[in-house]
Amino acid sequence: VHLAARVHIFTETSPDPCKEYDRVNRDMTLNLAQKCIAAGVEKFIFASSISIFGRFVTGYIDPLRNPMPDDHYGTSKWEAEQGLMKLFSGQNRSQCIIFRLPMIYGPKNKGNMLHLLKAASLGLPLPLGKARGKRSMVYIKNVCDAMGAVIQDEKKDRPRTQTFFIKDGQDLTSGELYEFIFQAYRQKRGLIPVPTLWLRWLGDFGSVLENIFSTTIFINKKAIARLLDESRFSSEKFFQEYGWTAPYHPQQGIAET
Repeated sequence: VHLAARVHIFTETSPDPCKEYDRVNRDMTLNLAQKCIAAGVEKFIFASSISIFGRFVTGYIDPLRNPMPDDHYGTSKWEAEQGLMKLFSGQNRSQCIIFRLPMIYGPKNKGNMLHLLKAASLGLPLPLGKARGKRSMVYIKNVCDAMGAVIQDEKKDRPRTQTFFIKDGQDLTSGELYEFIFQAYRQKRGLIPVPTLWLRWLGDFGSVLENIFSTTIFINKKAIARLLDESRFSSEKFFQEYGWTAPYHPQQGIAET
C-alpha cells in the first residue's frame, strides 16, 4: 500500500520544486513498483488524487474524463499513474489498483478542514446556510476499509490495472459539512443564510487586495470557490467490482475528527 508522497508545500524550500515532485511522486513510485513486481507482490495499491484533474476542478468528474493537472503535485501523480499502468499491463505476476482520492478528513486533519474545525470550536457561525454546491470527500476509515476490501479480495481474473474513485456515501455542501462540525462541538446549528453572490463578491474583493498588497489573504476568490462550487464524482465502479460501500457516515467521521 503505497501512500508516501510529496504533497502541497506551503513554504517551499526546494530550489527546483518540479524536479523534486517528479523524483518523489513519480520516479520513486515506479522504482518501488518495479521491485514489487520482481518480488512477486500480488497487489500494489497506489494512493493517487483527484488533483490530476486540476486543483479547482468543478462539476461532476466523469471516470473517463481526461486528466488535466495544473500544478507540480497533480502532474507528478498523473505521470505516476501512467507509468504504473504501463508497468503492470506488461506482466502477469502482480495487480495494480489506483485510488483517486478527494479531500481526506480524520483526526489530526490539516488544511481547509482545520480552519472549519477551529471556527466551530470557538462557536463561530459561518455564512454558509445557502451554499448549494456539493463536494465529494472521504473519511480516513472509509479509505482504509476500501483498501482492506482490495487486500482481502480473492478473485483471480482481475485486470492487471484498475483505477477507482473512492468517497463517502454522501456528498456534502460546505454548509452541511460545517453543520456536522458545529453540532459535534455545540449540539446546534452554526449557519447564517447569506446569499452566495455576496460571498463571491467578498472573495473577489479579497483577491483584489492580494494583488494590490502582494500578500495572501485567507478569504479570496479561490477560497470562496472551494466553499461554494460543486466538485463530485461517483464510486459506483468500485461498488460494482468489489461490492464496497462506505461503512462510516460523514457525521460519524466528522464527530471523530
